[in-house]
Amino acid sequence: MALACARGVRGSALLLALAGTMAEAQQSPDFSSLDRYVDEFARSQPEGAALVLVQNGRVLYERRSGGGALEEPRQTGSAIKMVTATLLSALEEERQLSLDGTLAAPRQAPPAESQTIRLSHLLSNGSGLPGESECFTRGLASTAECAERLMAGGGKFRPGAYFDYGNAPFQVAAAAAEKATGNAWNEIFERLLGGPLSLRCTNVMRQSVPIPSPAAANEAVSCLSDFVRIYSMLAQRGALEGRRVLPARAVARLLENRVAGAAMLVSPLTPFVNLNPIYRTPSYGLGTFLDRYSADGRPLDAVSPGSRGLVPWLDSERNLAGVLYSPPNLDASFPAYIEIKKRVAAVVPPVALSSAGIVNAFSSENHSLVPGSFVTFYGSKLAERNVTVSPDAAAAELGGVSILLEGEPAPLFHVSPGQVNGMVPLSLRGRETARVTLVRNGVRETSFEHPVQPVAPGIFPVIFDARWQPVTIFRPARAGDYLVVFLSGAGVGAGVTNPLAVLEATEVRGGETQVLVGGGEARLLFHGTPQGMFPGTTQLNLQLGQFARGSTALPLTVVVDGVATQAGLTIPVE
Repeated sequence: MALACARGVRGSALLLALAGTMAEAQQSPDFSSLDRYVDEFARSQPEGAALVLVQNGRVLYERRSGGGALEEPRQTGSAIKMVTATLLSALEEERQLSLDGTLAAPRQAPPAESQTIRLSHLLSNGSGLPGESECFTRGLASTAECAERLMAGGGKFRPGAYFDYGNAPFQVAAAAAEKATGNAWNEIFERLLGGPLSLRCTNVMRQSVPIPSPAAANEAVSCLSDFVRIYSMLAQRGALEGRRVLPARAVARLLENRVAGAAMLVSPLTPFVNLNPIYRTPSYGLGTFLDRYSADGRPLDAVSPGSRGLVPWLDSERNLAGVLYSPPNLDASFPAYIEIKKRVAAVVPPVALSSAGIVNAFSSENHSLVPGSFVTFYGSKLAERNVTVSPDAAAAELGGVSILLEGEPAPLFHVSPGQVNGMVPLSLRGRETARVTLVRNGVRETSFEHPVQPVAPGIFPVIFDARWQPVTIFRPARAGDYLVVFLSGAGVGAGVTNPLAVLEATEVRGGETQVLVGGGEARLLFHGTPQGMFPGTTQLNLQLGQFARGSTALPLTVVVDGVATQAGLTIPVE
């Protein structure tokens, strides 16, 4: 619980546009060692090499030697898998599909294993379906028909039991997206990424087959400059150049290890275990390998290498994205990626605060900023000591720390070396992104963009009964009971001007709100903020309906204006 401590430019012009003027009080890293390595590596490759590093949305480093221009279209290989997963995650945020929902059974009844395959299994190489399919490879039928045939053939193992890297499952995922939306794969891409990011080189449809089909696993065409823009946006959790391309949660979802405990069958990174022992065991999110973790087990680095020599990656500890391109294959480019990361780490220190550390204070989920909501910033060495005040005494600076959101200080009521708690200023209303700037002892340090949304709710993890007692496994709820749920990030009323002034009168919220308990809709009796509470907190009063006999816990989801709360929260019942 986050509150536990307290109450369309191309080529070189693209890089210039991203670069801007660094406002942070930092010296430029000494990249002389990296220069020498990239030049030496490029000379050893038949088509040279290109490397771009972007930090906080601005170009930190660019080096090219031989090869084509930044905008020259080339095959991506499997680097496109992360893009595919990003599109599916964005569709889940739109509630057009569920990554954890099982796939619809094909007309021909499949084996039992296939009936429990989830979209997340397809995107993490754990579905059990064959990794390759002649139907997809040769384009023998439509994408939907090929997916139907593959599913009907059944899986090789129980979903989630093994990590079996391949291409066909990603094609099945694309077919599911087309079916859910009623749109072609290239239309989905253009709406969610291509248009918003002004991408000009990327084609996500296969050109080498008789029947047009998605290039969801490989065979896509793109260029270095497009991948720089895509990964710059991912590094900032969905924000780029003042625009919210994706909600922060859609990006964060990609970087969770989905194959922990799975046994290894096939991985393209097995040949490189001598360079990083982590490649011995499965470590994969959605569409991307996870190859470095923090001491407390959080994924820090994500890489989605392609067989054609394109290696894009994210470094959450430095709020950095990197794209290395050295055709024709992965055998040389992947060891180069590992060496480049070492040299970058030697001269670019971890940032104190990054987009990955911004969470909804109630749900602890990486979220977009919501005006008027409680927010927690996680980082390292944020403050020199612990300082806590009551939220109604929140200050623009606390313990020598300020966090500016688009230039306005966030009201803070707790700071410590690893965590800062505060509220999002109402001045961010109507914005798509905000520049987040950490100020320590008067010095502006890390600065980056982060998405802003009018609504991105998170549930406080304690549910109360009508007597204001916590509902627990020792005090479970029963059918017909009245319950109280608290949210942050559900928006504040238009008349609220101070998020830290307790309300003098009860405010009833408008908008559409659904409370789903155990898959069914609960009766919502009140949605708003009672008198005497901070407007950033939303209270829901609901009545629990009937549920199946023998149930011990019911999943709880609240949907506010089409945006759902965090997954995994349950109500203990009897």
